[in-house]
Amino acid sequence: MNVNTPEYKAQLAEHMACIKRNQRESYTKERMEAIKKQKKQEEVERLTRKQKQIDNYVEKNSEYWEYDNAQCFVPIRQFISVPSMDKCNTVMAIFLGDKIEVTQTEMFMDCDPYTVDEYHETFCEKQDDKWIFIGRKN
Repeated sequence: MNVNTPEYKAQLAEHMACIKRNQRESYTKERMEAIKKQKKQEEVERLTRKQKQIDNYVEKNSEYWEYDNAQCFVPIRQFISVPSMDKCNTVMAIFLGDKIEVTQTEMFMDCDPYTVDEYHETFCEKQDDKWIFIGRKN
């Protein structure tokens, strides 16, 4: 085999290009896998922090957060957000240390709001003289 022929040099160049391409693809796959692993780890850490916030709140307060407008209590381990009385927005519990701030989105739409009784009938169940949010009933 003559290594000085143009054919051999072309084959060698093609082979080297293939090796470089495979190295880049391998690096890219490894990098993508590392990024996915990092994102999964960050999600686990975020959920762990959130769970600690919930546990801290429950330990110092109760298993519920109160949605005053609907005159009901929302199980904190099940629901962080609930439908608003106005039928258009969402009411959310935001953790601030061992306290909860209840806030609401502000989309302006022309909807007839729920009455407290309608809200209870649609989303709540009475337990021990309290209305507990359970989600939409069928």
